[in-house]
Amino acid sequence: MKLLSILLITCLVTPAFADQSVLLDKGTPAPFSGFLLDKEKAGKVRLLDLDYQESLKTQGYLKADNDLYVKRLENMTTENDRLAKQVQDSRTTGIWSTIGIFLLGSAATIAMTYGVSHAIR
Repeated sequence: MKLLSILLITCLVTPAFADQSVLLDKGTPAPFSGFLLDKEKAGKVRLLDLDYQESLKTQGYLKADNDLYVKRLENMTTENDRLAKQVQDSRTTGIWSTIGIFLLGSAATIAMTYGVSHAIR
């Protein structure tokens, strides 16, 4: 609530800092309708306005950083998906590779069986 009232005051008072500001003495009627603030309060409002403007700049920088990180994340996700597909494709073995591995295993088994049978005799 306090932040909302500060924001409203800042938005309503900010235009008065342009060409419409007039120095008034005590008892002098104001030349236009609006808010009348003493120097201390006007200084606080100006500081609030500067803080608000700085917050807007920071928000812009943060939004730009966030957009950059979102784009990087999208790029990394795309690259990860491409690499996962590439790994999956490389894992599949063809029929000839499977037949070759089977024949090599069979030959090794026969050789070991033959060697063991001669060693036992």
